[in-house]
Amino acid sequence: MAAPTHDHQTPGWKDIQSMLTPIGIGAAIAILLLLIYSFVRFA
Repeated sequence: MAAPTHDHQTPGWKDIQSMLTPIGIGAAIAILLLLIYSFVRFA
């Protein structure tokens, strides 16, 4: 996901984005692992 480059944005937005991106990826992986775990456990 390439965000449009605007120099007129808030200065801290890139810091917030770089902090939130790994959290979002980690949350997606955690949800996938929970789904797989529940499928394996209750299958």
